[in-house]
Amino acid sequence: MKKLLGISLMVLSASAFADSYTGPKGLTVGVGYSMGTFDPDEGSSFDLSAVQFRLGNELNQNFAVRFDYLIGTGEESKSIGGIDYKLELDSAFSLLLQPKLALNEKVEAYGLIGFTSASFTASASNAFASQSEENSDTSLSYGAGIGGNIKDNIGAYAEYVSYIQEDDYDFGGLNLGVTFGF
Repeated sequence: MKKLLGISLMVLSASAFADSYTGPKGLTVGVGYSMGTFDPDEGSSFDLSAVQFRLGNELNQNFAVRFDYLIGTGEESKSIGGIDYKLELDSAFSLLLQPKLALNEKVEAYGLIGFTSASFTASASNAFASQSEENSDTSLSYGAGIGGNIKDNIGAYAEYVSYIQEDDYDFGGLNLGVTFGF
């Protein structure tokens, strides 16, 4: 956590010497694909994919605020010891602060810090019984990414976000997508 804050401060202070990024500015919307991993402290991890929708507002050339909404696109199933387990990301909402640094006029790097609330549905079944449970958690979120200008107000991004860190599991994802500025 201290490293992320330190990196964010360096990004903000170094921005005085950087080129001006020409990608999407002001109000932005985006859509992407999230390749997430639900990693329990015990047992094997689950790969959970989602569609990511973004709404952001650039407050100045070095700082933006962003709202993300993830909708799970399916469940992953595993069979362990005669029990079938299924896990699905129902949805996740994130409010993220985005300090950023223009690397040149076409590329910017950024950090992310904020909060996420996510809900999951888990089920377990065997030949004799089945059980399903929904669970929601809210956690500090952080990450980093890079954005690139494709054309005028169209950009692309790649980022990793650690959305949820709980005592018994972590959930994070690699997100790839496009943004549009207005």
